[in-house]
Amino acid sequence: MDDVRKLIAPGTRTAITATIHGAPGVGKTWLARQLTAQLDSQFPRGVIFQKLGAGHRTADQCTPILDEWMHNTGFALPPDQHATPAQVRGWLADDAALLIVLDDIWNVAAVQPLLDAAPPNASVLMTTRKQSIARETRAHIFPLDILSDDDALALLRARIDRATAADVPLLQ
Repeated sequence: MDDVRKLIAPGTRTAITATIHGAPGVGKTWLARQLTAQLDSQFPRGVIFQKLGAGHRTADQCTPILDEWMHNTGFALPPDQHATPAQVRGWLADDAALLIVLDDIWNVAAVQPLLDAAPPNASVLMTTRKQSIARETRAHIFPLDILSDDDALALLRARIDRATAADVPLLQ
């Protein structure tokens, strides 16, 4: 977490990736949520945590998200109008730092309007299963890999209150 925290600064893009393609459950979203909880006070403009996923495949799927971002920041759109990335960027622009988390990106073109909506002083943290997406967005890349057997065993022993050496065969 300390390594990723160092990469998150106003105006930066950072991507947490899984080095094993397609490996769900390695902890990308968990790490992003933990970081946002820890860093919340450093972003006076706030944190936008946007869950995406495999179903988010086209850029036009960003339209309701951009509308929601505008609405959540206090800007009321007329019923027949949708927010553009430029409008959202202008509305979010401020001297105060902002963190935008785009969680579980599968396609860069599908999230480009959200990236375009980020003001220059915003930090963008992305999670994806594909390292190619991180490269394509020109983000700092933090590979998150599956724990080694020894590290996984140590984590289990630390998390289970009454685990003893006798429990090691079961935990393994």
